[in-house]
Amino acid sequence: KDMGRGLKEITQNRGIMVTSCVEAIQYLAFGAFETFLPLYCIAIGMEKTLIGALFTIQLIGTTLTKPVMGRFSDKYGRRQMISMGLITGAIALGMIPFLKSFWTMIPASVLFGISLSTVTVSTAAFVSDLAKSGSYGSALGVMSTIMDVGHASGPIISGLIIAKFGYLQMFLMIAIILFIIGGSFSSIISKTKTQIEKIDDPY
Repeated sequence: KDMGRGLKEITQNRGIMVTSCVEAIQYLAFGAFETFLPLYCIAIGMEKTLIGALFTIQLIGTTLTKPVMGRFSDKYGRRQMISMGLITGAIALGMIPFLKSFWTMIPASVLFGISLSTVTVSTAAFVSDLAKSGSYGSALGVMSTIMDVGHASGPIISGLIIAKFGYLQMFLMIAIILFIIGGSFSSIISKTKTQIEKIDDPY
């Protein structure tokens, strides 16, 4: 009964659900990135060993910046960092279809890694802020489930776009989605009504 009550409270919390959906969209973009960047690189003639290096660089960028972005999230606020991360990801994806070599692809890969770390550390912290005491695990579990749906949808949706329009349009479309959501996230959250009294203004 307690678990059911906790899940009901969480799913009725618009702030948690909106934040979870935003993370799902970030992971949708990640699903598109990790699935189709290798194929795009092969299409432009990049060596396979260099393709693997690109993903290593992206992973290093994500891993090394997570502690820093978590600190920035504490200092400057969750909303601002989530918005910044989404917009950074939009810039990175928007660059990719115009890049034709390994060396020019490195900045885009690093930027996307930074955007992923910025969004994910901030969304997890924000959902914890929004959850009532005793429901933190349930809130993060719901967010993780929604995130997995977004991640799994990324290759499917991006594949359909590529089949219809091509790589250029796919990367640009997803970049535009990230940019729009990043630019409007703070105002969307401000309009959600929650009964959480412990949220500070910076968030």
